[in-house]
Amino acid sequence: MKKFTLDEMKPSDLTIRIIKQFAHTYRVVRMNNGERVSCLN
Repeated sequence: MKKFTLDEMKPSDLTIRIIKQFAHTYRVVRMNNGERVSCLN
């Protein structure tokens, strides 16, 4: 399988975990009057 990302540019495991935690915890709710960010602990 061909890699599209160079090894030097590969993010660390810590960076991946932080991104996943942020994506899981914070959601953007789209409503009629705009967007609202909510935290799901």
